[in-house]
Amino acid sequence: MSSYADIKIILKMGGETIEFDNNRLTAFQIVKTFNDHFKISFKGEVTANQDKYYEMAVYEVHVEVYFNPANTLIFNGVLTRITVHPNPEERTVQVEIEGASYTHYLDVNLFNRAFQDQAMTYQTLVDTITKTYYKALGEELANADKPIETFTLQYQETDWQFLKRMASRLHIGLVPEVTRENIKFYFGMPELKERGVLKEIAPFYGIRKRLRDYRELIASGISDVVEDDFLSFDFKTDELFNIGDYVYLDSDNKNAKLYVYQATMTLEGSLFRCYCAVSPLYGLKQKKTYNPRITGLSLEGKIVAVGGADSSKDYVKVLLPMGVSTDKEKACWFRYATPYTAAGNTGWYWMPEVNDSVLLYFPTCKEEEAMVTTSVRRQESESERLQDPNAAYLRTGFEKELLFKEGQITLTGKDQGLHIYLDQKQGITIESPSELGLQADNNLMLQAGRNLVISAQGDQSAIQLKHKDGKGNNLILNADGGIGFKGKVEKESGKLSRDDGCD
Repeated sequence: MSSYADIKIILKMGGETIEFDNNRLTAFQIVKTFNDHFKISFKGEVTANQDKYYEMAVYEVHVEVYFNPANTLIFNGVLTRITVHPNPEERTVQVEIEGASYTHYLDVNLFNRAFQDQAMTYQTLVDTITKTYYKALGEELANADKPIETFTLQYQETDWQFLKRMASRLHIGLVPEVTRENIKFYFGMPELKERGVLKEIAPFYGIRKRLRDYRELIASGISDVVEDDFLSFDFKTDELFNIGDYVYLDSDNKNAKLYVYQATMTLEGSLFRCYCAVSPLYGLKQKKTYNPRITGLSLEGKIVAVGGADSSKDYVKVLLPMGVSTDKEKACWFRYATPYTAAGNTGWYWMPEVNDSVLLYFPTCKEEEAMVTTSVRRQESESERLQDPNAAYLRTGFEKELLFKEGQITLTGKDQGLHIYLDQKQGITIESPSELGLQADNNLMLQAGRNLVISAQGDQSAIQLKHKDGKGNNLILNADGGIGFKGKVEKESGKLSRDDGCD
């Protein structure tokens, strides 16, 4: 039977190693929970090296716990909280210490990252996160080669929060590994040691059915679980159990494994006790979680492609400043939301252009529902069009423009010479560097309140009024003053008919 004497606590600070006197322990607990950091807390009186415990409030301290008789390392982590209470009368100090597994380092700082390569595997994604940490040994992944399959955004999340959310996509959780001085964890429940039959380990055990967990999973769309998967069995033992160890409910059914998903190691009086909870593996499935911080979020990015995969054309590719890759070939296609587009032929269809700055909008907490909503102007150069705040214009990259100014509307087909002006004072002016055609399927009427002026410039110019197919009346006004006429002339006083032209 194990006791406090079988526990050895080592505290490391810089190059110094201090062994906590387990004879002075007044409380001790290690809590190991599936999909959470492993935690330790203990307190006791200190008579020697008291100054060192004050220094621990300033420096980084590593905590190791060994369990005899095999001197097995059962916890390895970092100190997260220390309280020192002096007791001058007895010349001792009361020390309270809390610590966490090294995965705690993943849960300190907030990061923003964008993963657009949908073929990226979960192994590559996790490696991208953990490689930035000192002494990151790595991880062991279930479904390591499975691709992430969708745009993935880490926004104002710690790496631990983000990795837990990624694991939830596969309906699994994370398990810290605390037998080494490294940041190491399992991506999914590990299968460690077979520990025998539950009834033989603990003849008296409790049983629970976690119906809330079951109903939440069913509501989230997971259909391959049943109520009995959420049966949990609780037992107490003086042996050491770890997350991932498994037992059998009875010796007749070796296929029904029950996995340890919680283990609490503590002292009852002077005796060591381990409280465990076991469950079928399917009962440990995690529902898919989301990051609520992205709801309503808009991120600025730059357009690198316009079009879409296959027959979908109303899509764009956007590179974000926080992206882990700048490869536009691996970027995701995002739906572009025009100001108004009806299901039929009405609406306003106006796609952005490559290199435009745009906003990627997240209407919900689901990254896959992100869309590009609008463009953002960057004042990279001065433009005359932007000097008057009362002027509004629409313009494409092909020199096509519609300009609205006070008293005037200008339609431009080409910057050099092709314009239509609608002016409140001067009327309508049409400018064309080449031909100008007016065509009507029925009648074409030109009517003026005073004068109707038709002019042509140039020595070789002429004004011609003629029938399209050459038949009927023709009138030619030459630049030298000559007039050519062919056809019939009607006057109020009578009619004059000629079959040949006259000059």
